[in-house]
Amino acid sequence: DLVPCETIPLEVPATAEIVLEGEILPNVRELEGPFGEYTGYMGPAGQHPVFSIKCMTFRNDPIYQAFISQRPPSESSCIRGIGREWPILKHLKYILHLPVKDVRLKESGGSGAYAVVSMEKQFAGQVKQVVHGLWSMRMGFGKFTVIVDDDIDIWDDFSVDWALSWRVRPAEDLYIEKDVQAVGLDPAQAPPSIPQHDPIRLVGSRVAIDATRKHEYPAISLPPKEHLDRVAANWKDYGIE
Repeated sequence: DLVPCETIPLEVPATAEIVLEGEILPNVRELEGPFGEYTGYMGPAGQHPVFSIKCMTFRNDPIYQAFISQRPPSESSCIRGIGREWPILKHLKYILHLPVKDVRLKESGGSGAYAVVSMEKQFAGQVKQVVHGLWSMRMGFGKFTVIVDDDIDIWDDFSVDWALSWRVRPAEDLYIEKDVQAVGLDPAQAPPSIPQHDPIRLVGSRVAIDATRKHEYPAISLPPKEHLDRVAANWKDYGIE
């Protein structure tokens, strides 16, 4: 159900909590910030567009919905990861038709800077196809991008670290790309005295790590999985706390 606005010829949802009517002023910018950001640091202030409010209407006892953005883990980094991981997986798996199993944007990186992807690699060059497929989504994704085999649980940090430790040849498996668009809020780009939209902040670099197996590997030094599962299921019967 829609209702007309008070001052402009538009309709808005009748159940909207708050409706703001006005103008975004052309070529007008004002200094805003600094604010606490998803990077875990106070973001630099910057020049932003101005919205001139002409009218505000609202329901009785309106609810203003917001969330906290601060050092991860936080509400914003959690929500951001949920909203971003599926579109990336869809892009890689169903649009580019790459053999990708799962995608994770680690919350410690604000659900953007640190990406881990698992795949069933079919040939060596396919890892870079996955890397560039992810990097093509938008700026700021995968400042650190790690690609692992499909036997690695990307939601288990220990498993990812194990792959990084023993499936990476540092001289051959690290790929650094320079002079790419960076995130203006990245504190590694410049000190806080540099404004958010200064060109210095917008050019950076990123690295991909191929943590997949490059040849046949020896057997994993663990008992068969069915034995481990049986022990786990019967653990209480052993009388061990």
